[in-house]
Amino acid sequence: MAKYRKKPVVIEAIQWNEKNTMEILKWAGNKAYFHDSIYIKTLEGDHKATIGDYIIKGIKGEFYPCKPDIFEATYEKVEEGLKNHVKIKREKNKYSIVINGQEINKIIDYKLNVAHNYINLTITIDVDELDVDLQ
Repeated sequence: MAKYRKKPVVIEAIQWNEKNTMEILKWAGNKAYFHDSIYIKTLEGDHKATIGDYIIKGIKGEFYPCKPDIFEATYEKVEEGLKNHVKIKREKNKYSIVINGQEINKIIDYKLNVAHNYINLTITIDVDELDVDLQ
């Protein structure tokens, strides 16, 4: 059996706390309605959300509810102010690049020169597809 890793994607989500019912209904548009609870219209039919659930807008604009424990195990918050944030992550002798929270693992070359507290870092990345907004 093959193993698979979830691709790093950024989604939008709101945790329902009952006070933000109208915000969620407005945000989801015709994909949600309220009848004693919030219901989300999904491809699999209408799903009832309970207070505390996260309402997720997927990468194709689809909406679906997600239980808090699953959401917290699957997603981490993307900080809005980290546009173009790039960091180098080192684990033992393996280096990887994290751009806006997305780890890029296929580094084929790196060079690090340190002189007088100035760091010049040159990195070449070999990836099939890189979807990062660096404006």
